[in-house]
Amino acid sequence: MPSPTRHHEENRNATDISRPQFGRVATESPGVRACPTCGHVAEPTPETVGSAGPLVSDLVPSAGVVRTVFRTLVLLMEVLDGRRPWRQVAHLAVPEVGRYLRAAPVDPRLGVGAAKVVSFHPSQPHRCRIETASSVQIRGRRRALAAKFEITGQGEWICTMIRIL
Repeated sequence: MPSPTRHHEENRNATDISRPQFGRVATESPGVRACPTCGHVAEPTPETVGSAGPLVSDLVPSAGVVRTVFRTLVLLMEVLDGRRPWRQVAHLAVPEVGRYLRAAPVDPRLGVGAAKVVSFHPSQPHRCRIETASSVQIRGRRRALAAKFEITGQGEWICTMIRIL
């Protein structure tokens, strides 16, 4: 077992490289302890004392907004696989989304439905934003898709970010 150095305390959970140790890990209470080497006692910091505050829950988006966001996502997948030109849906997303979708083309020879939304999970962390976690099928493979929609001054929802993971 390694011995403590001048400014560090001994690690009782360390294993010898020649043979691993199995069993329970020695746990210590989260209370304040003095360093066995120098005897220094650390003062508790404000961020470790007390709770982090109440949990924040997402807003429940209306069914109409969820339908609009889903339809927009389906149209953007049609742009991705080349079934729809970008100029038809340019008013539904920012130009960066169009550049991203056109930079990752799907083979159009795979036919209709080459890129389609398989699952869709919206959440609304803020009244002006909806974030979606979706699953899309591209070239026969399932891929994760993250998208962010924000409301404009005219009350329209536009896609401001999309990423295929």
